[in-house]
Amino acid sequence: MACSCEIRVLCLVMFWLASSYSAFASGPMLGSSCETQENCSDIANSTCINSTCACVQNFVPGNQNRSCLPVARDLGSRCNESVQCSTTLGSLVGCFENECSCVEDSVEVDEKCSEKKNIKEICKVKEECRANNTDCIDSICSCIKGYEAVGDLTECTPISDKDGDLSTSKVPKGEQKSNCAHGNCTKSETTKRADDINQLPKNTTKTRTGKPKGNGAGVNTVLSLACVLGTWIFHLLV
Repeated sequence: MACSCEIRVLCLVMFWLASSYSAFASGPMLGSSCETQENCSDIANSTCINSTCACVQNFVPGNQNRSCLPVARDLGSRCNESVQCSTTLGSLVGCFENECSCVEDSVEVDEKCSEKKNIKEICKVKEECRANNTDCIDSICSCIKGYEAVGDLTECTPISDKDGDLSTSKVPKGEQKSNCAHGNCTKSETTKRADDINQLPKNTTKTRTGKPKGNGAGVNTVLSLACVLGTWIFHLLV
């Protein structure tokens, strides 16, 4: 019987302690009802507004509504929670390493956070353009020289050679020096002269080296005369 009484007393004590701790832990919360400012005095920088505990001006409720935190003035301000930054600086600002900074996929422009832009969207600076190989040209995110937009305008890729493009890499060596205007290409004078020479008969274009060859008929005539003259001289001597 005594044992049963001791257990009952112990249970009552534990219930009282649990109730007391719960009341202490809960305490006054922002948003709870109040009649005077004293009812909210346990929360620093709070007051009773319209019968409700709320933060005073330039303060915002903390994560568990048990504290009032100062709002940030500008980027780089010290903070404990993102709500301190986003309340005054916008949803693109958060608290990172206790400092108000731009969230992912945004960039600081004119001391504010701006969401990054796709190709052909309005921009102020190059850093706003989301895709690689882009620049802010005439206030529009555009691909840089040598690149073109593809797909959903989120990427710039190198411009590939198109069919019919008479570029140096595709033209035979004999035709690399050409004149093109409005898509019509004509060979240069140098190339034309080379082609004309190639069309001439072969024996008129090749230059031979060594001793030039004489006329065959002329040589035979000279030899015949020499033989006749030699025979006549021989008969005179004899």
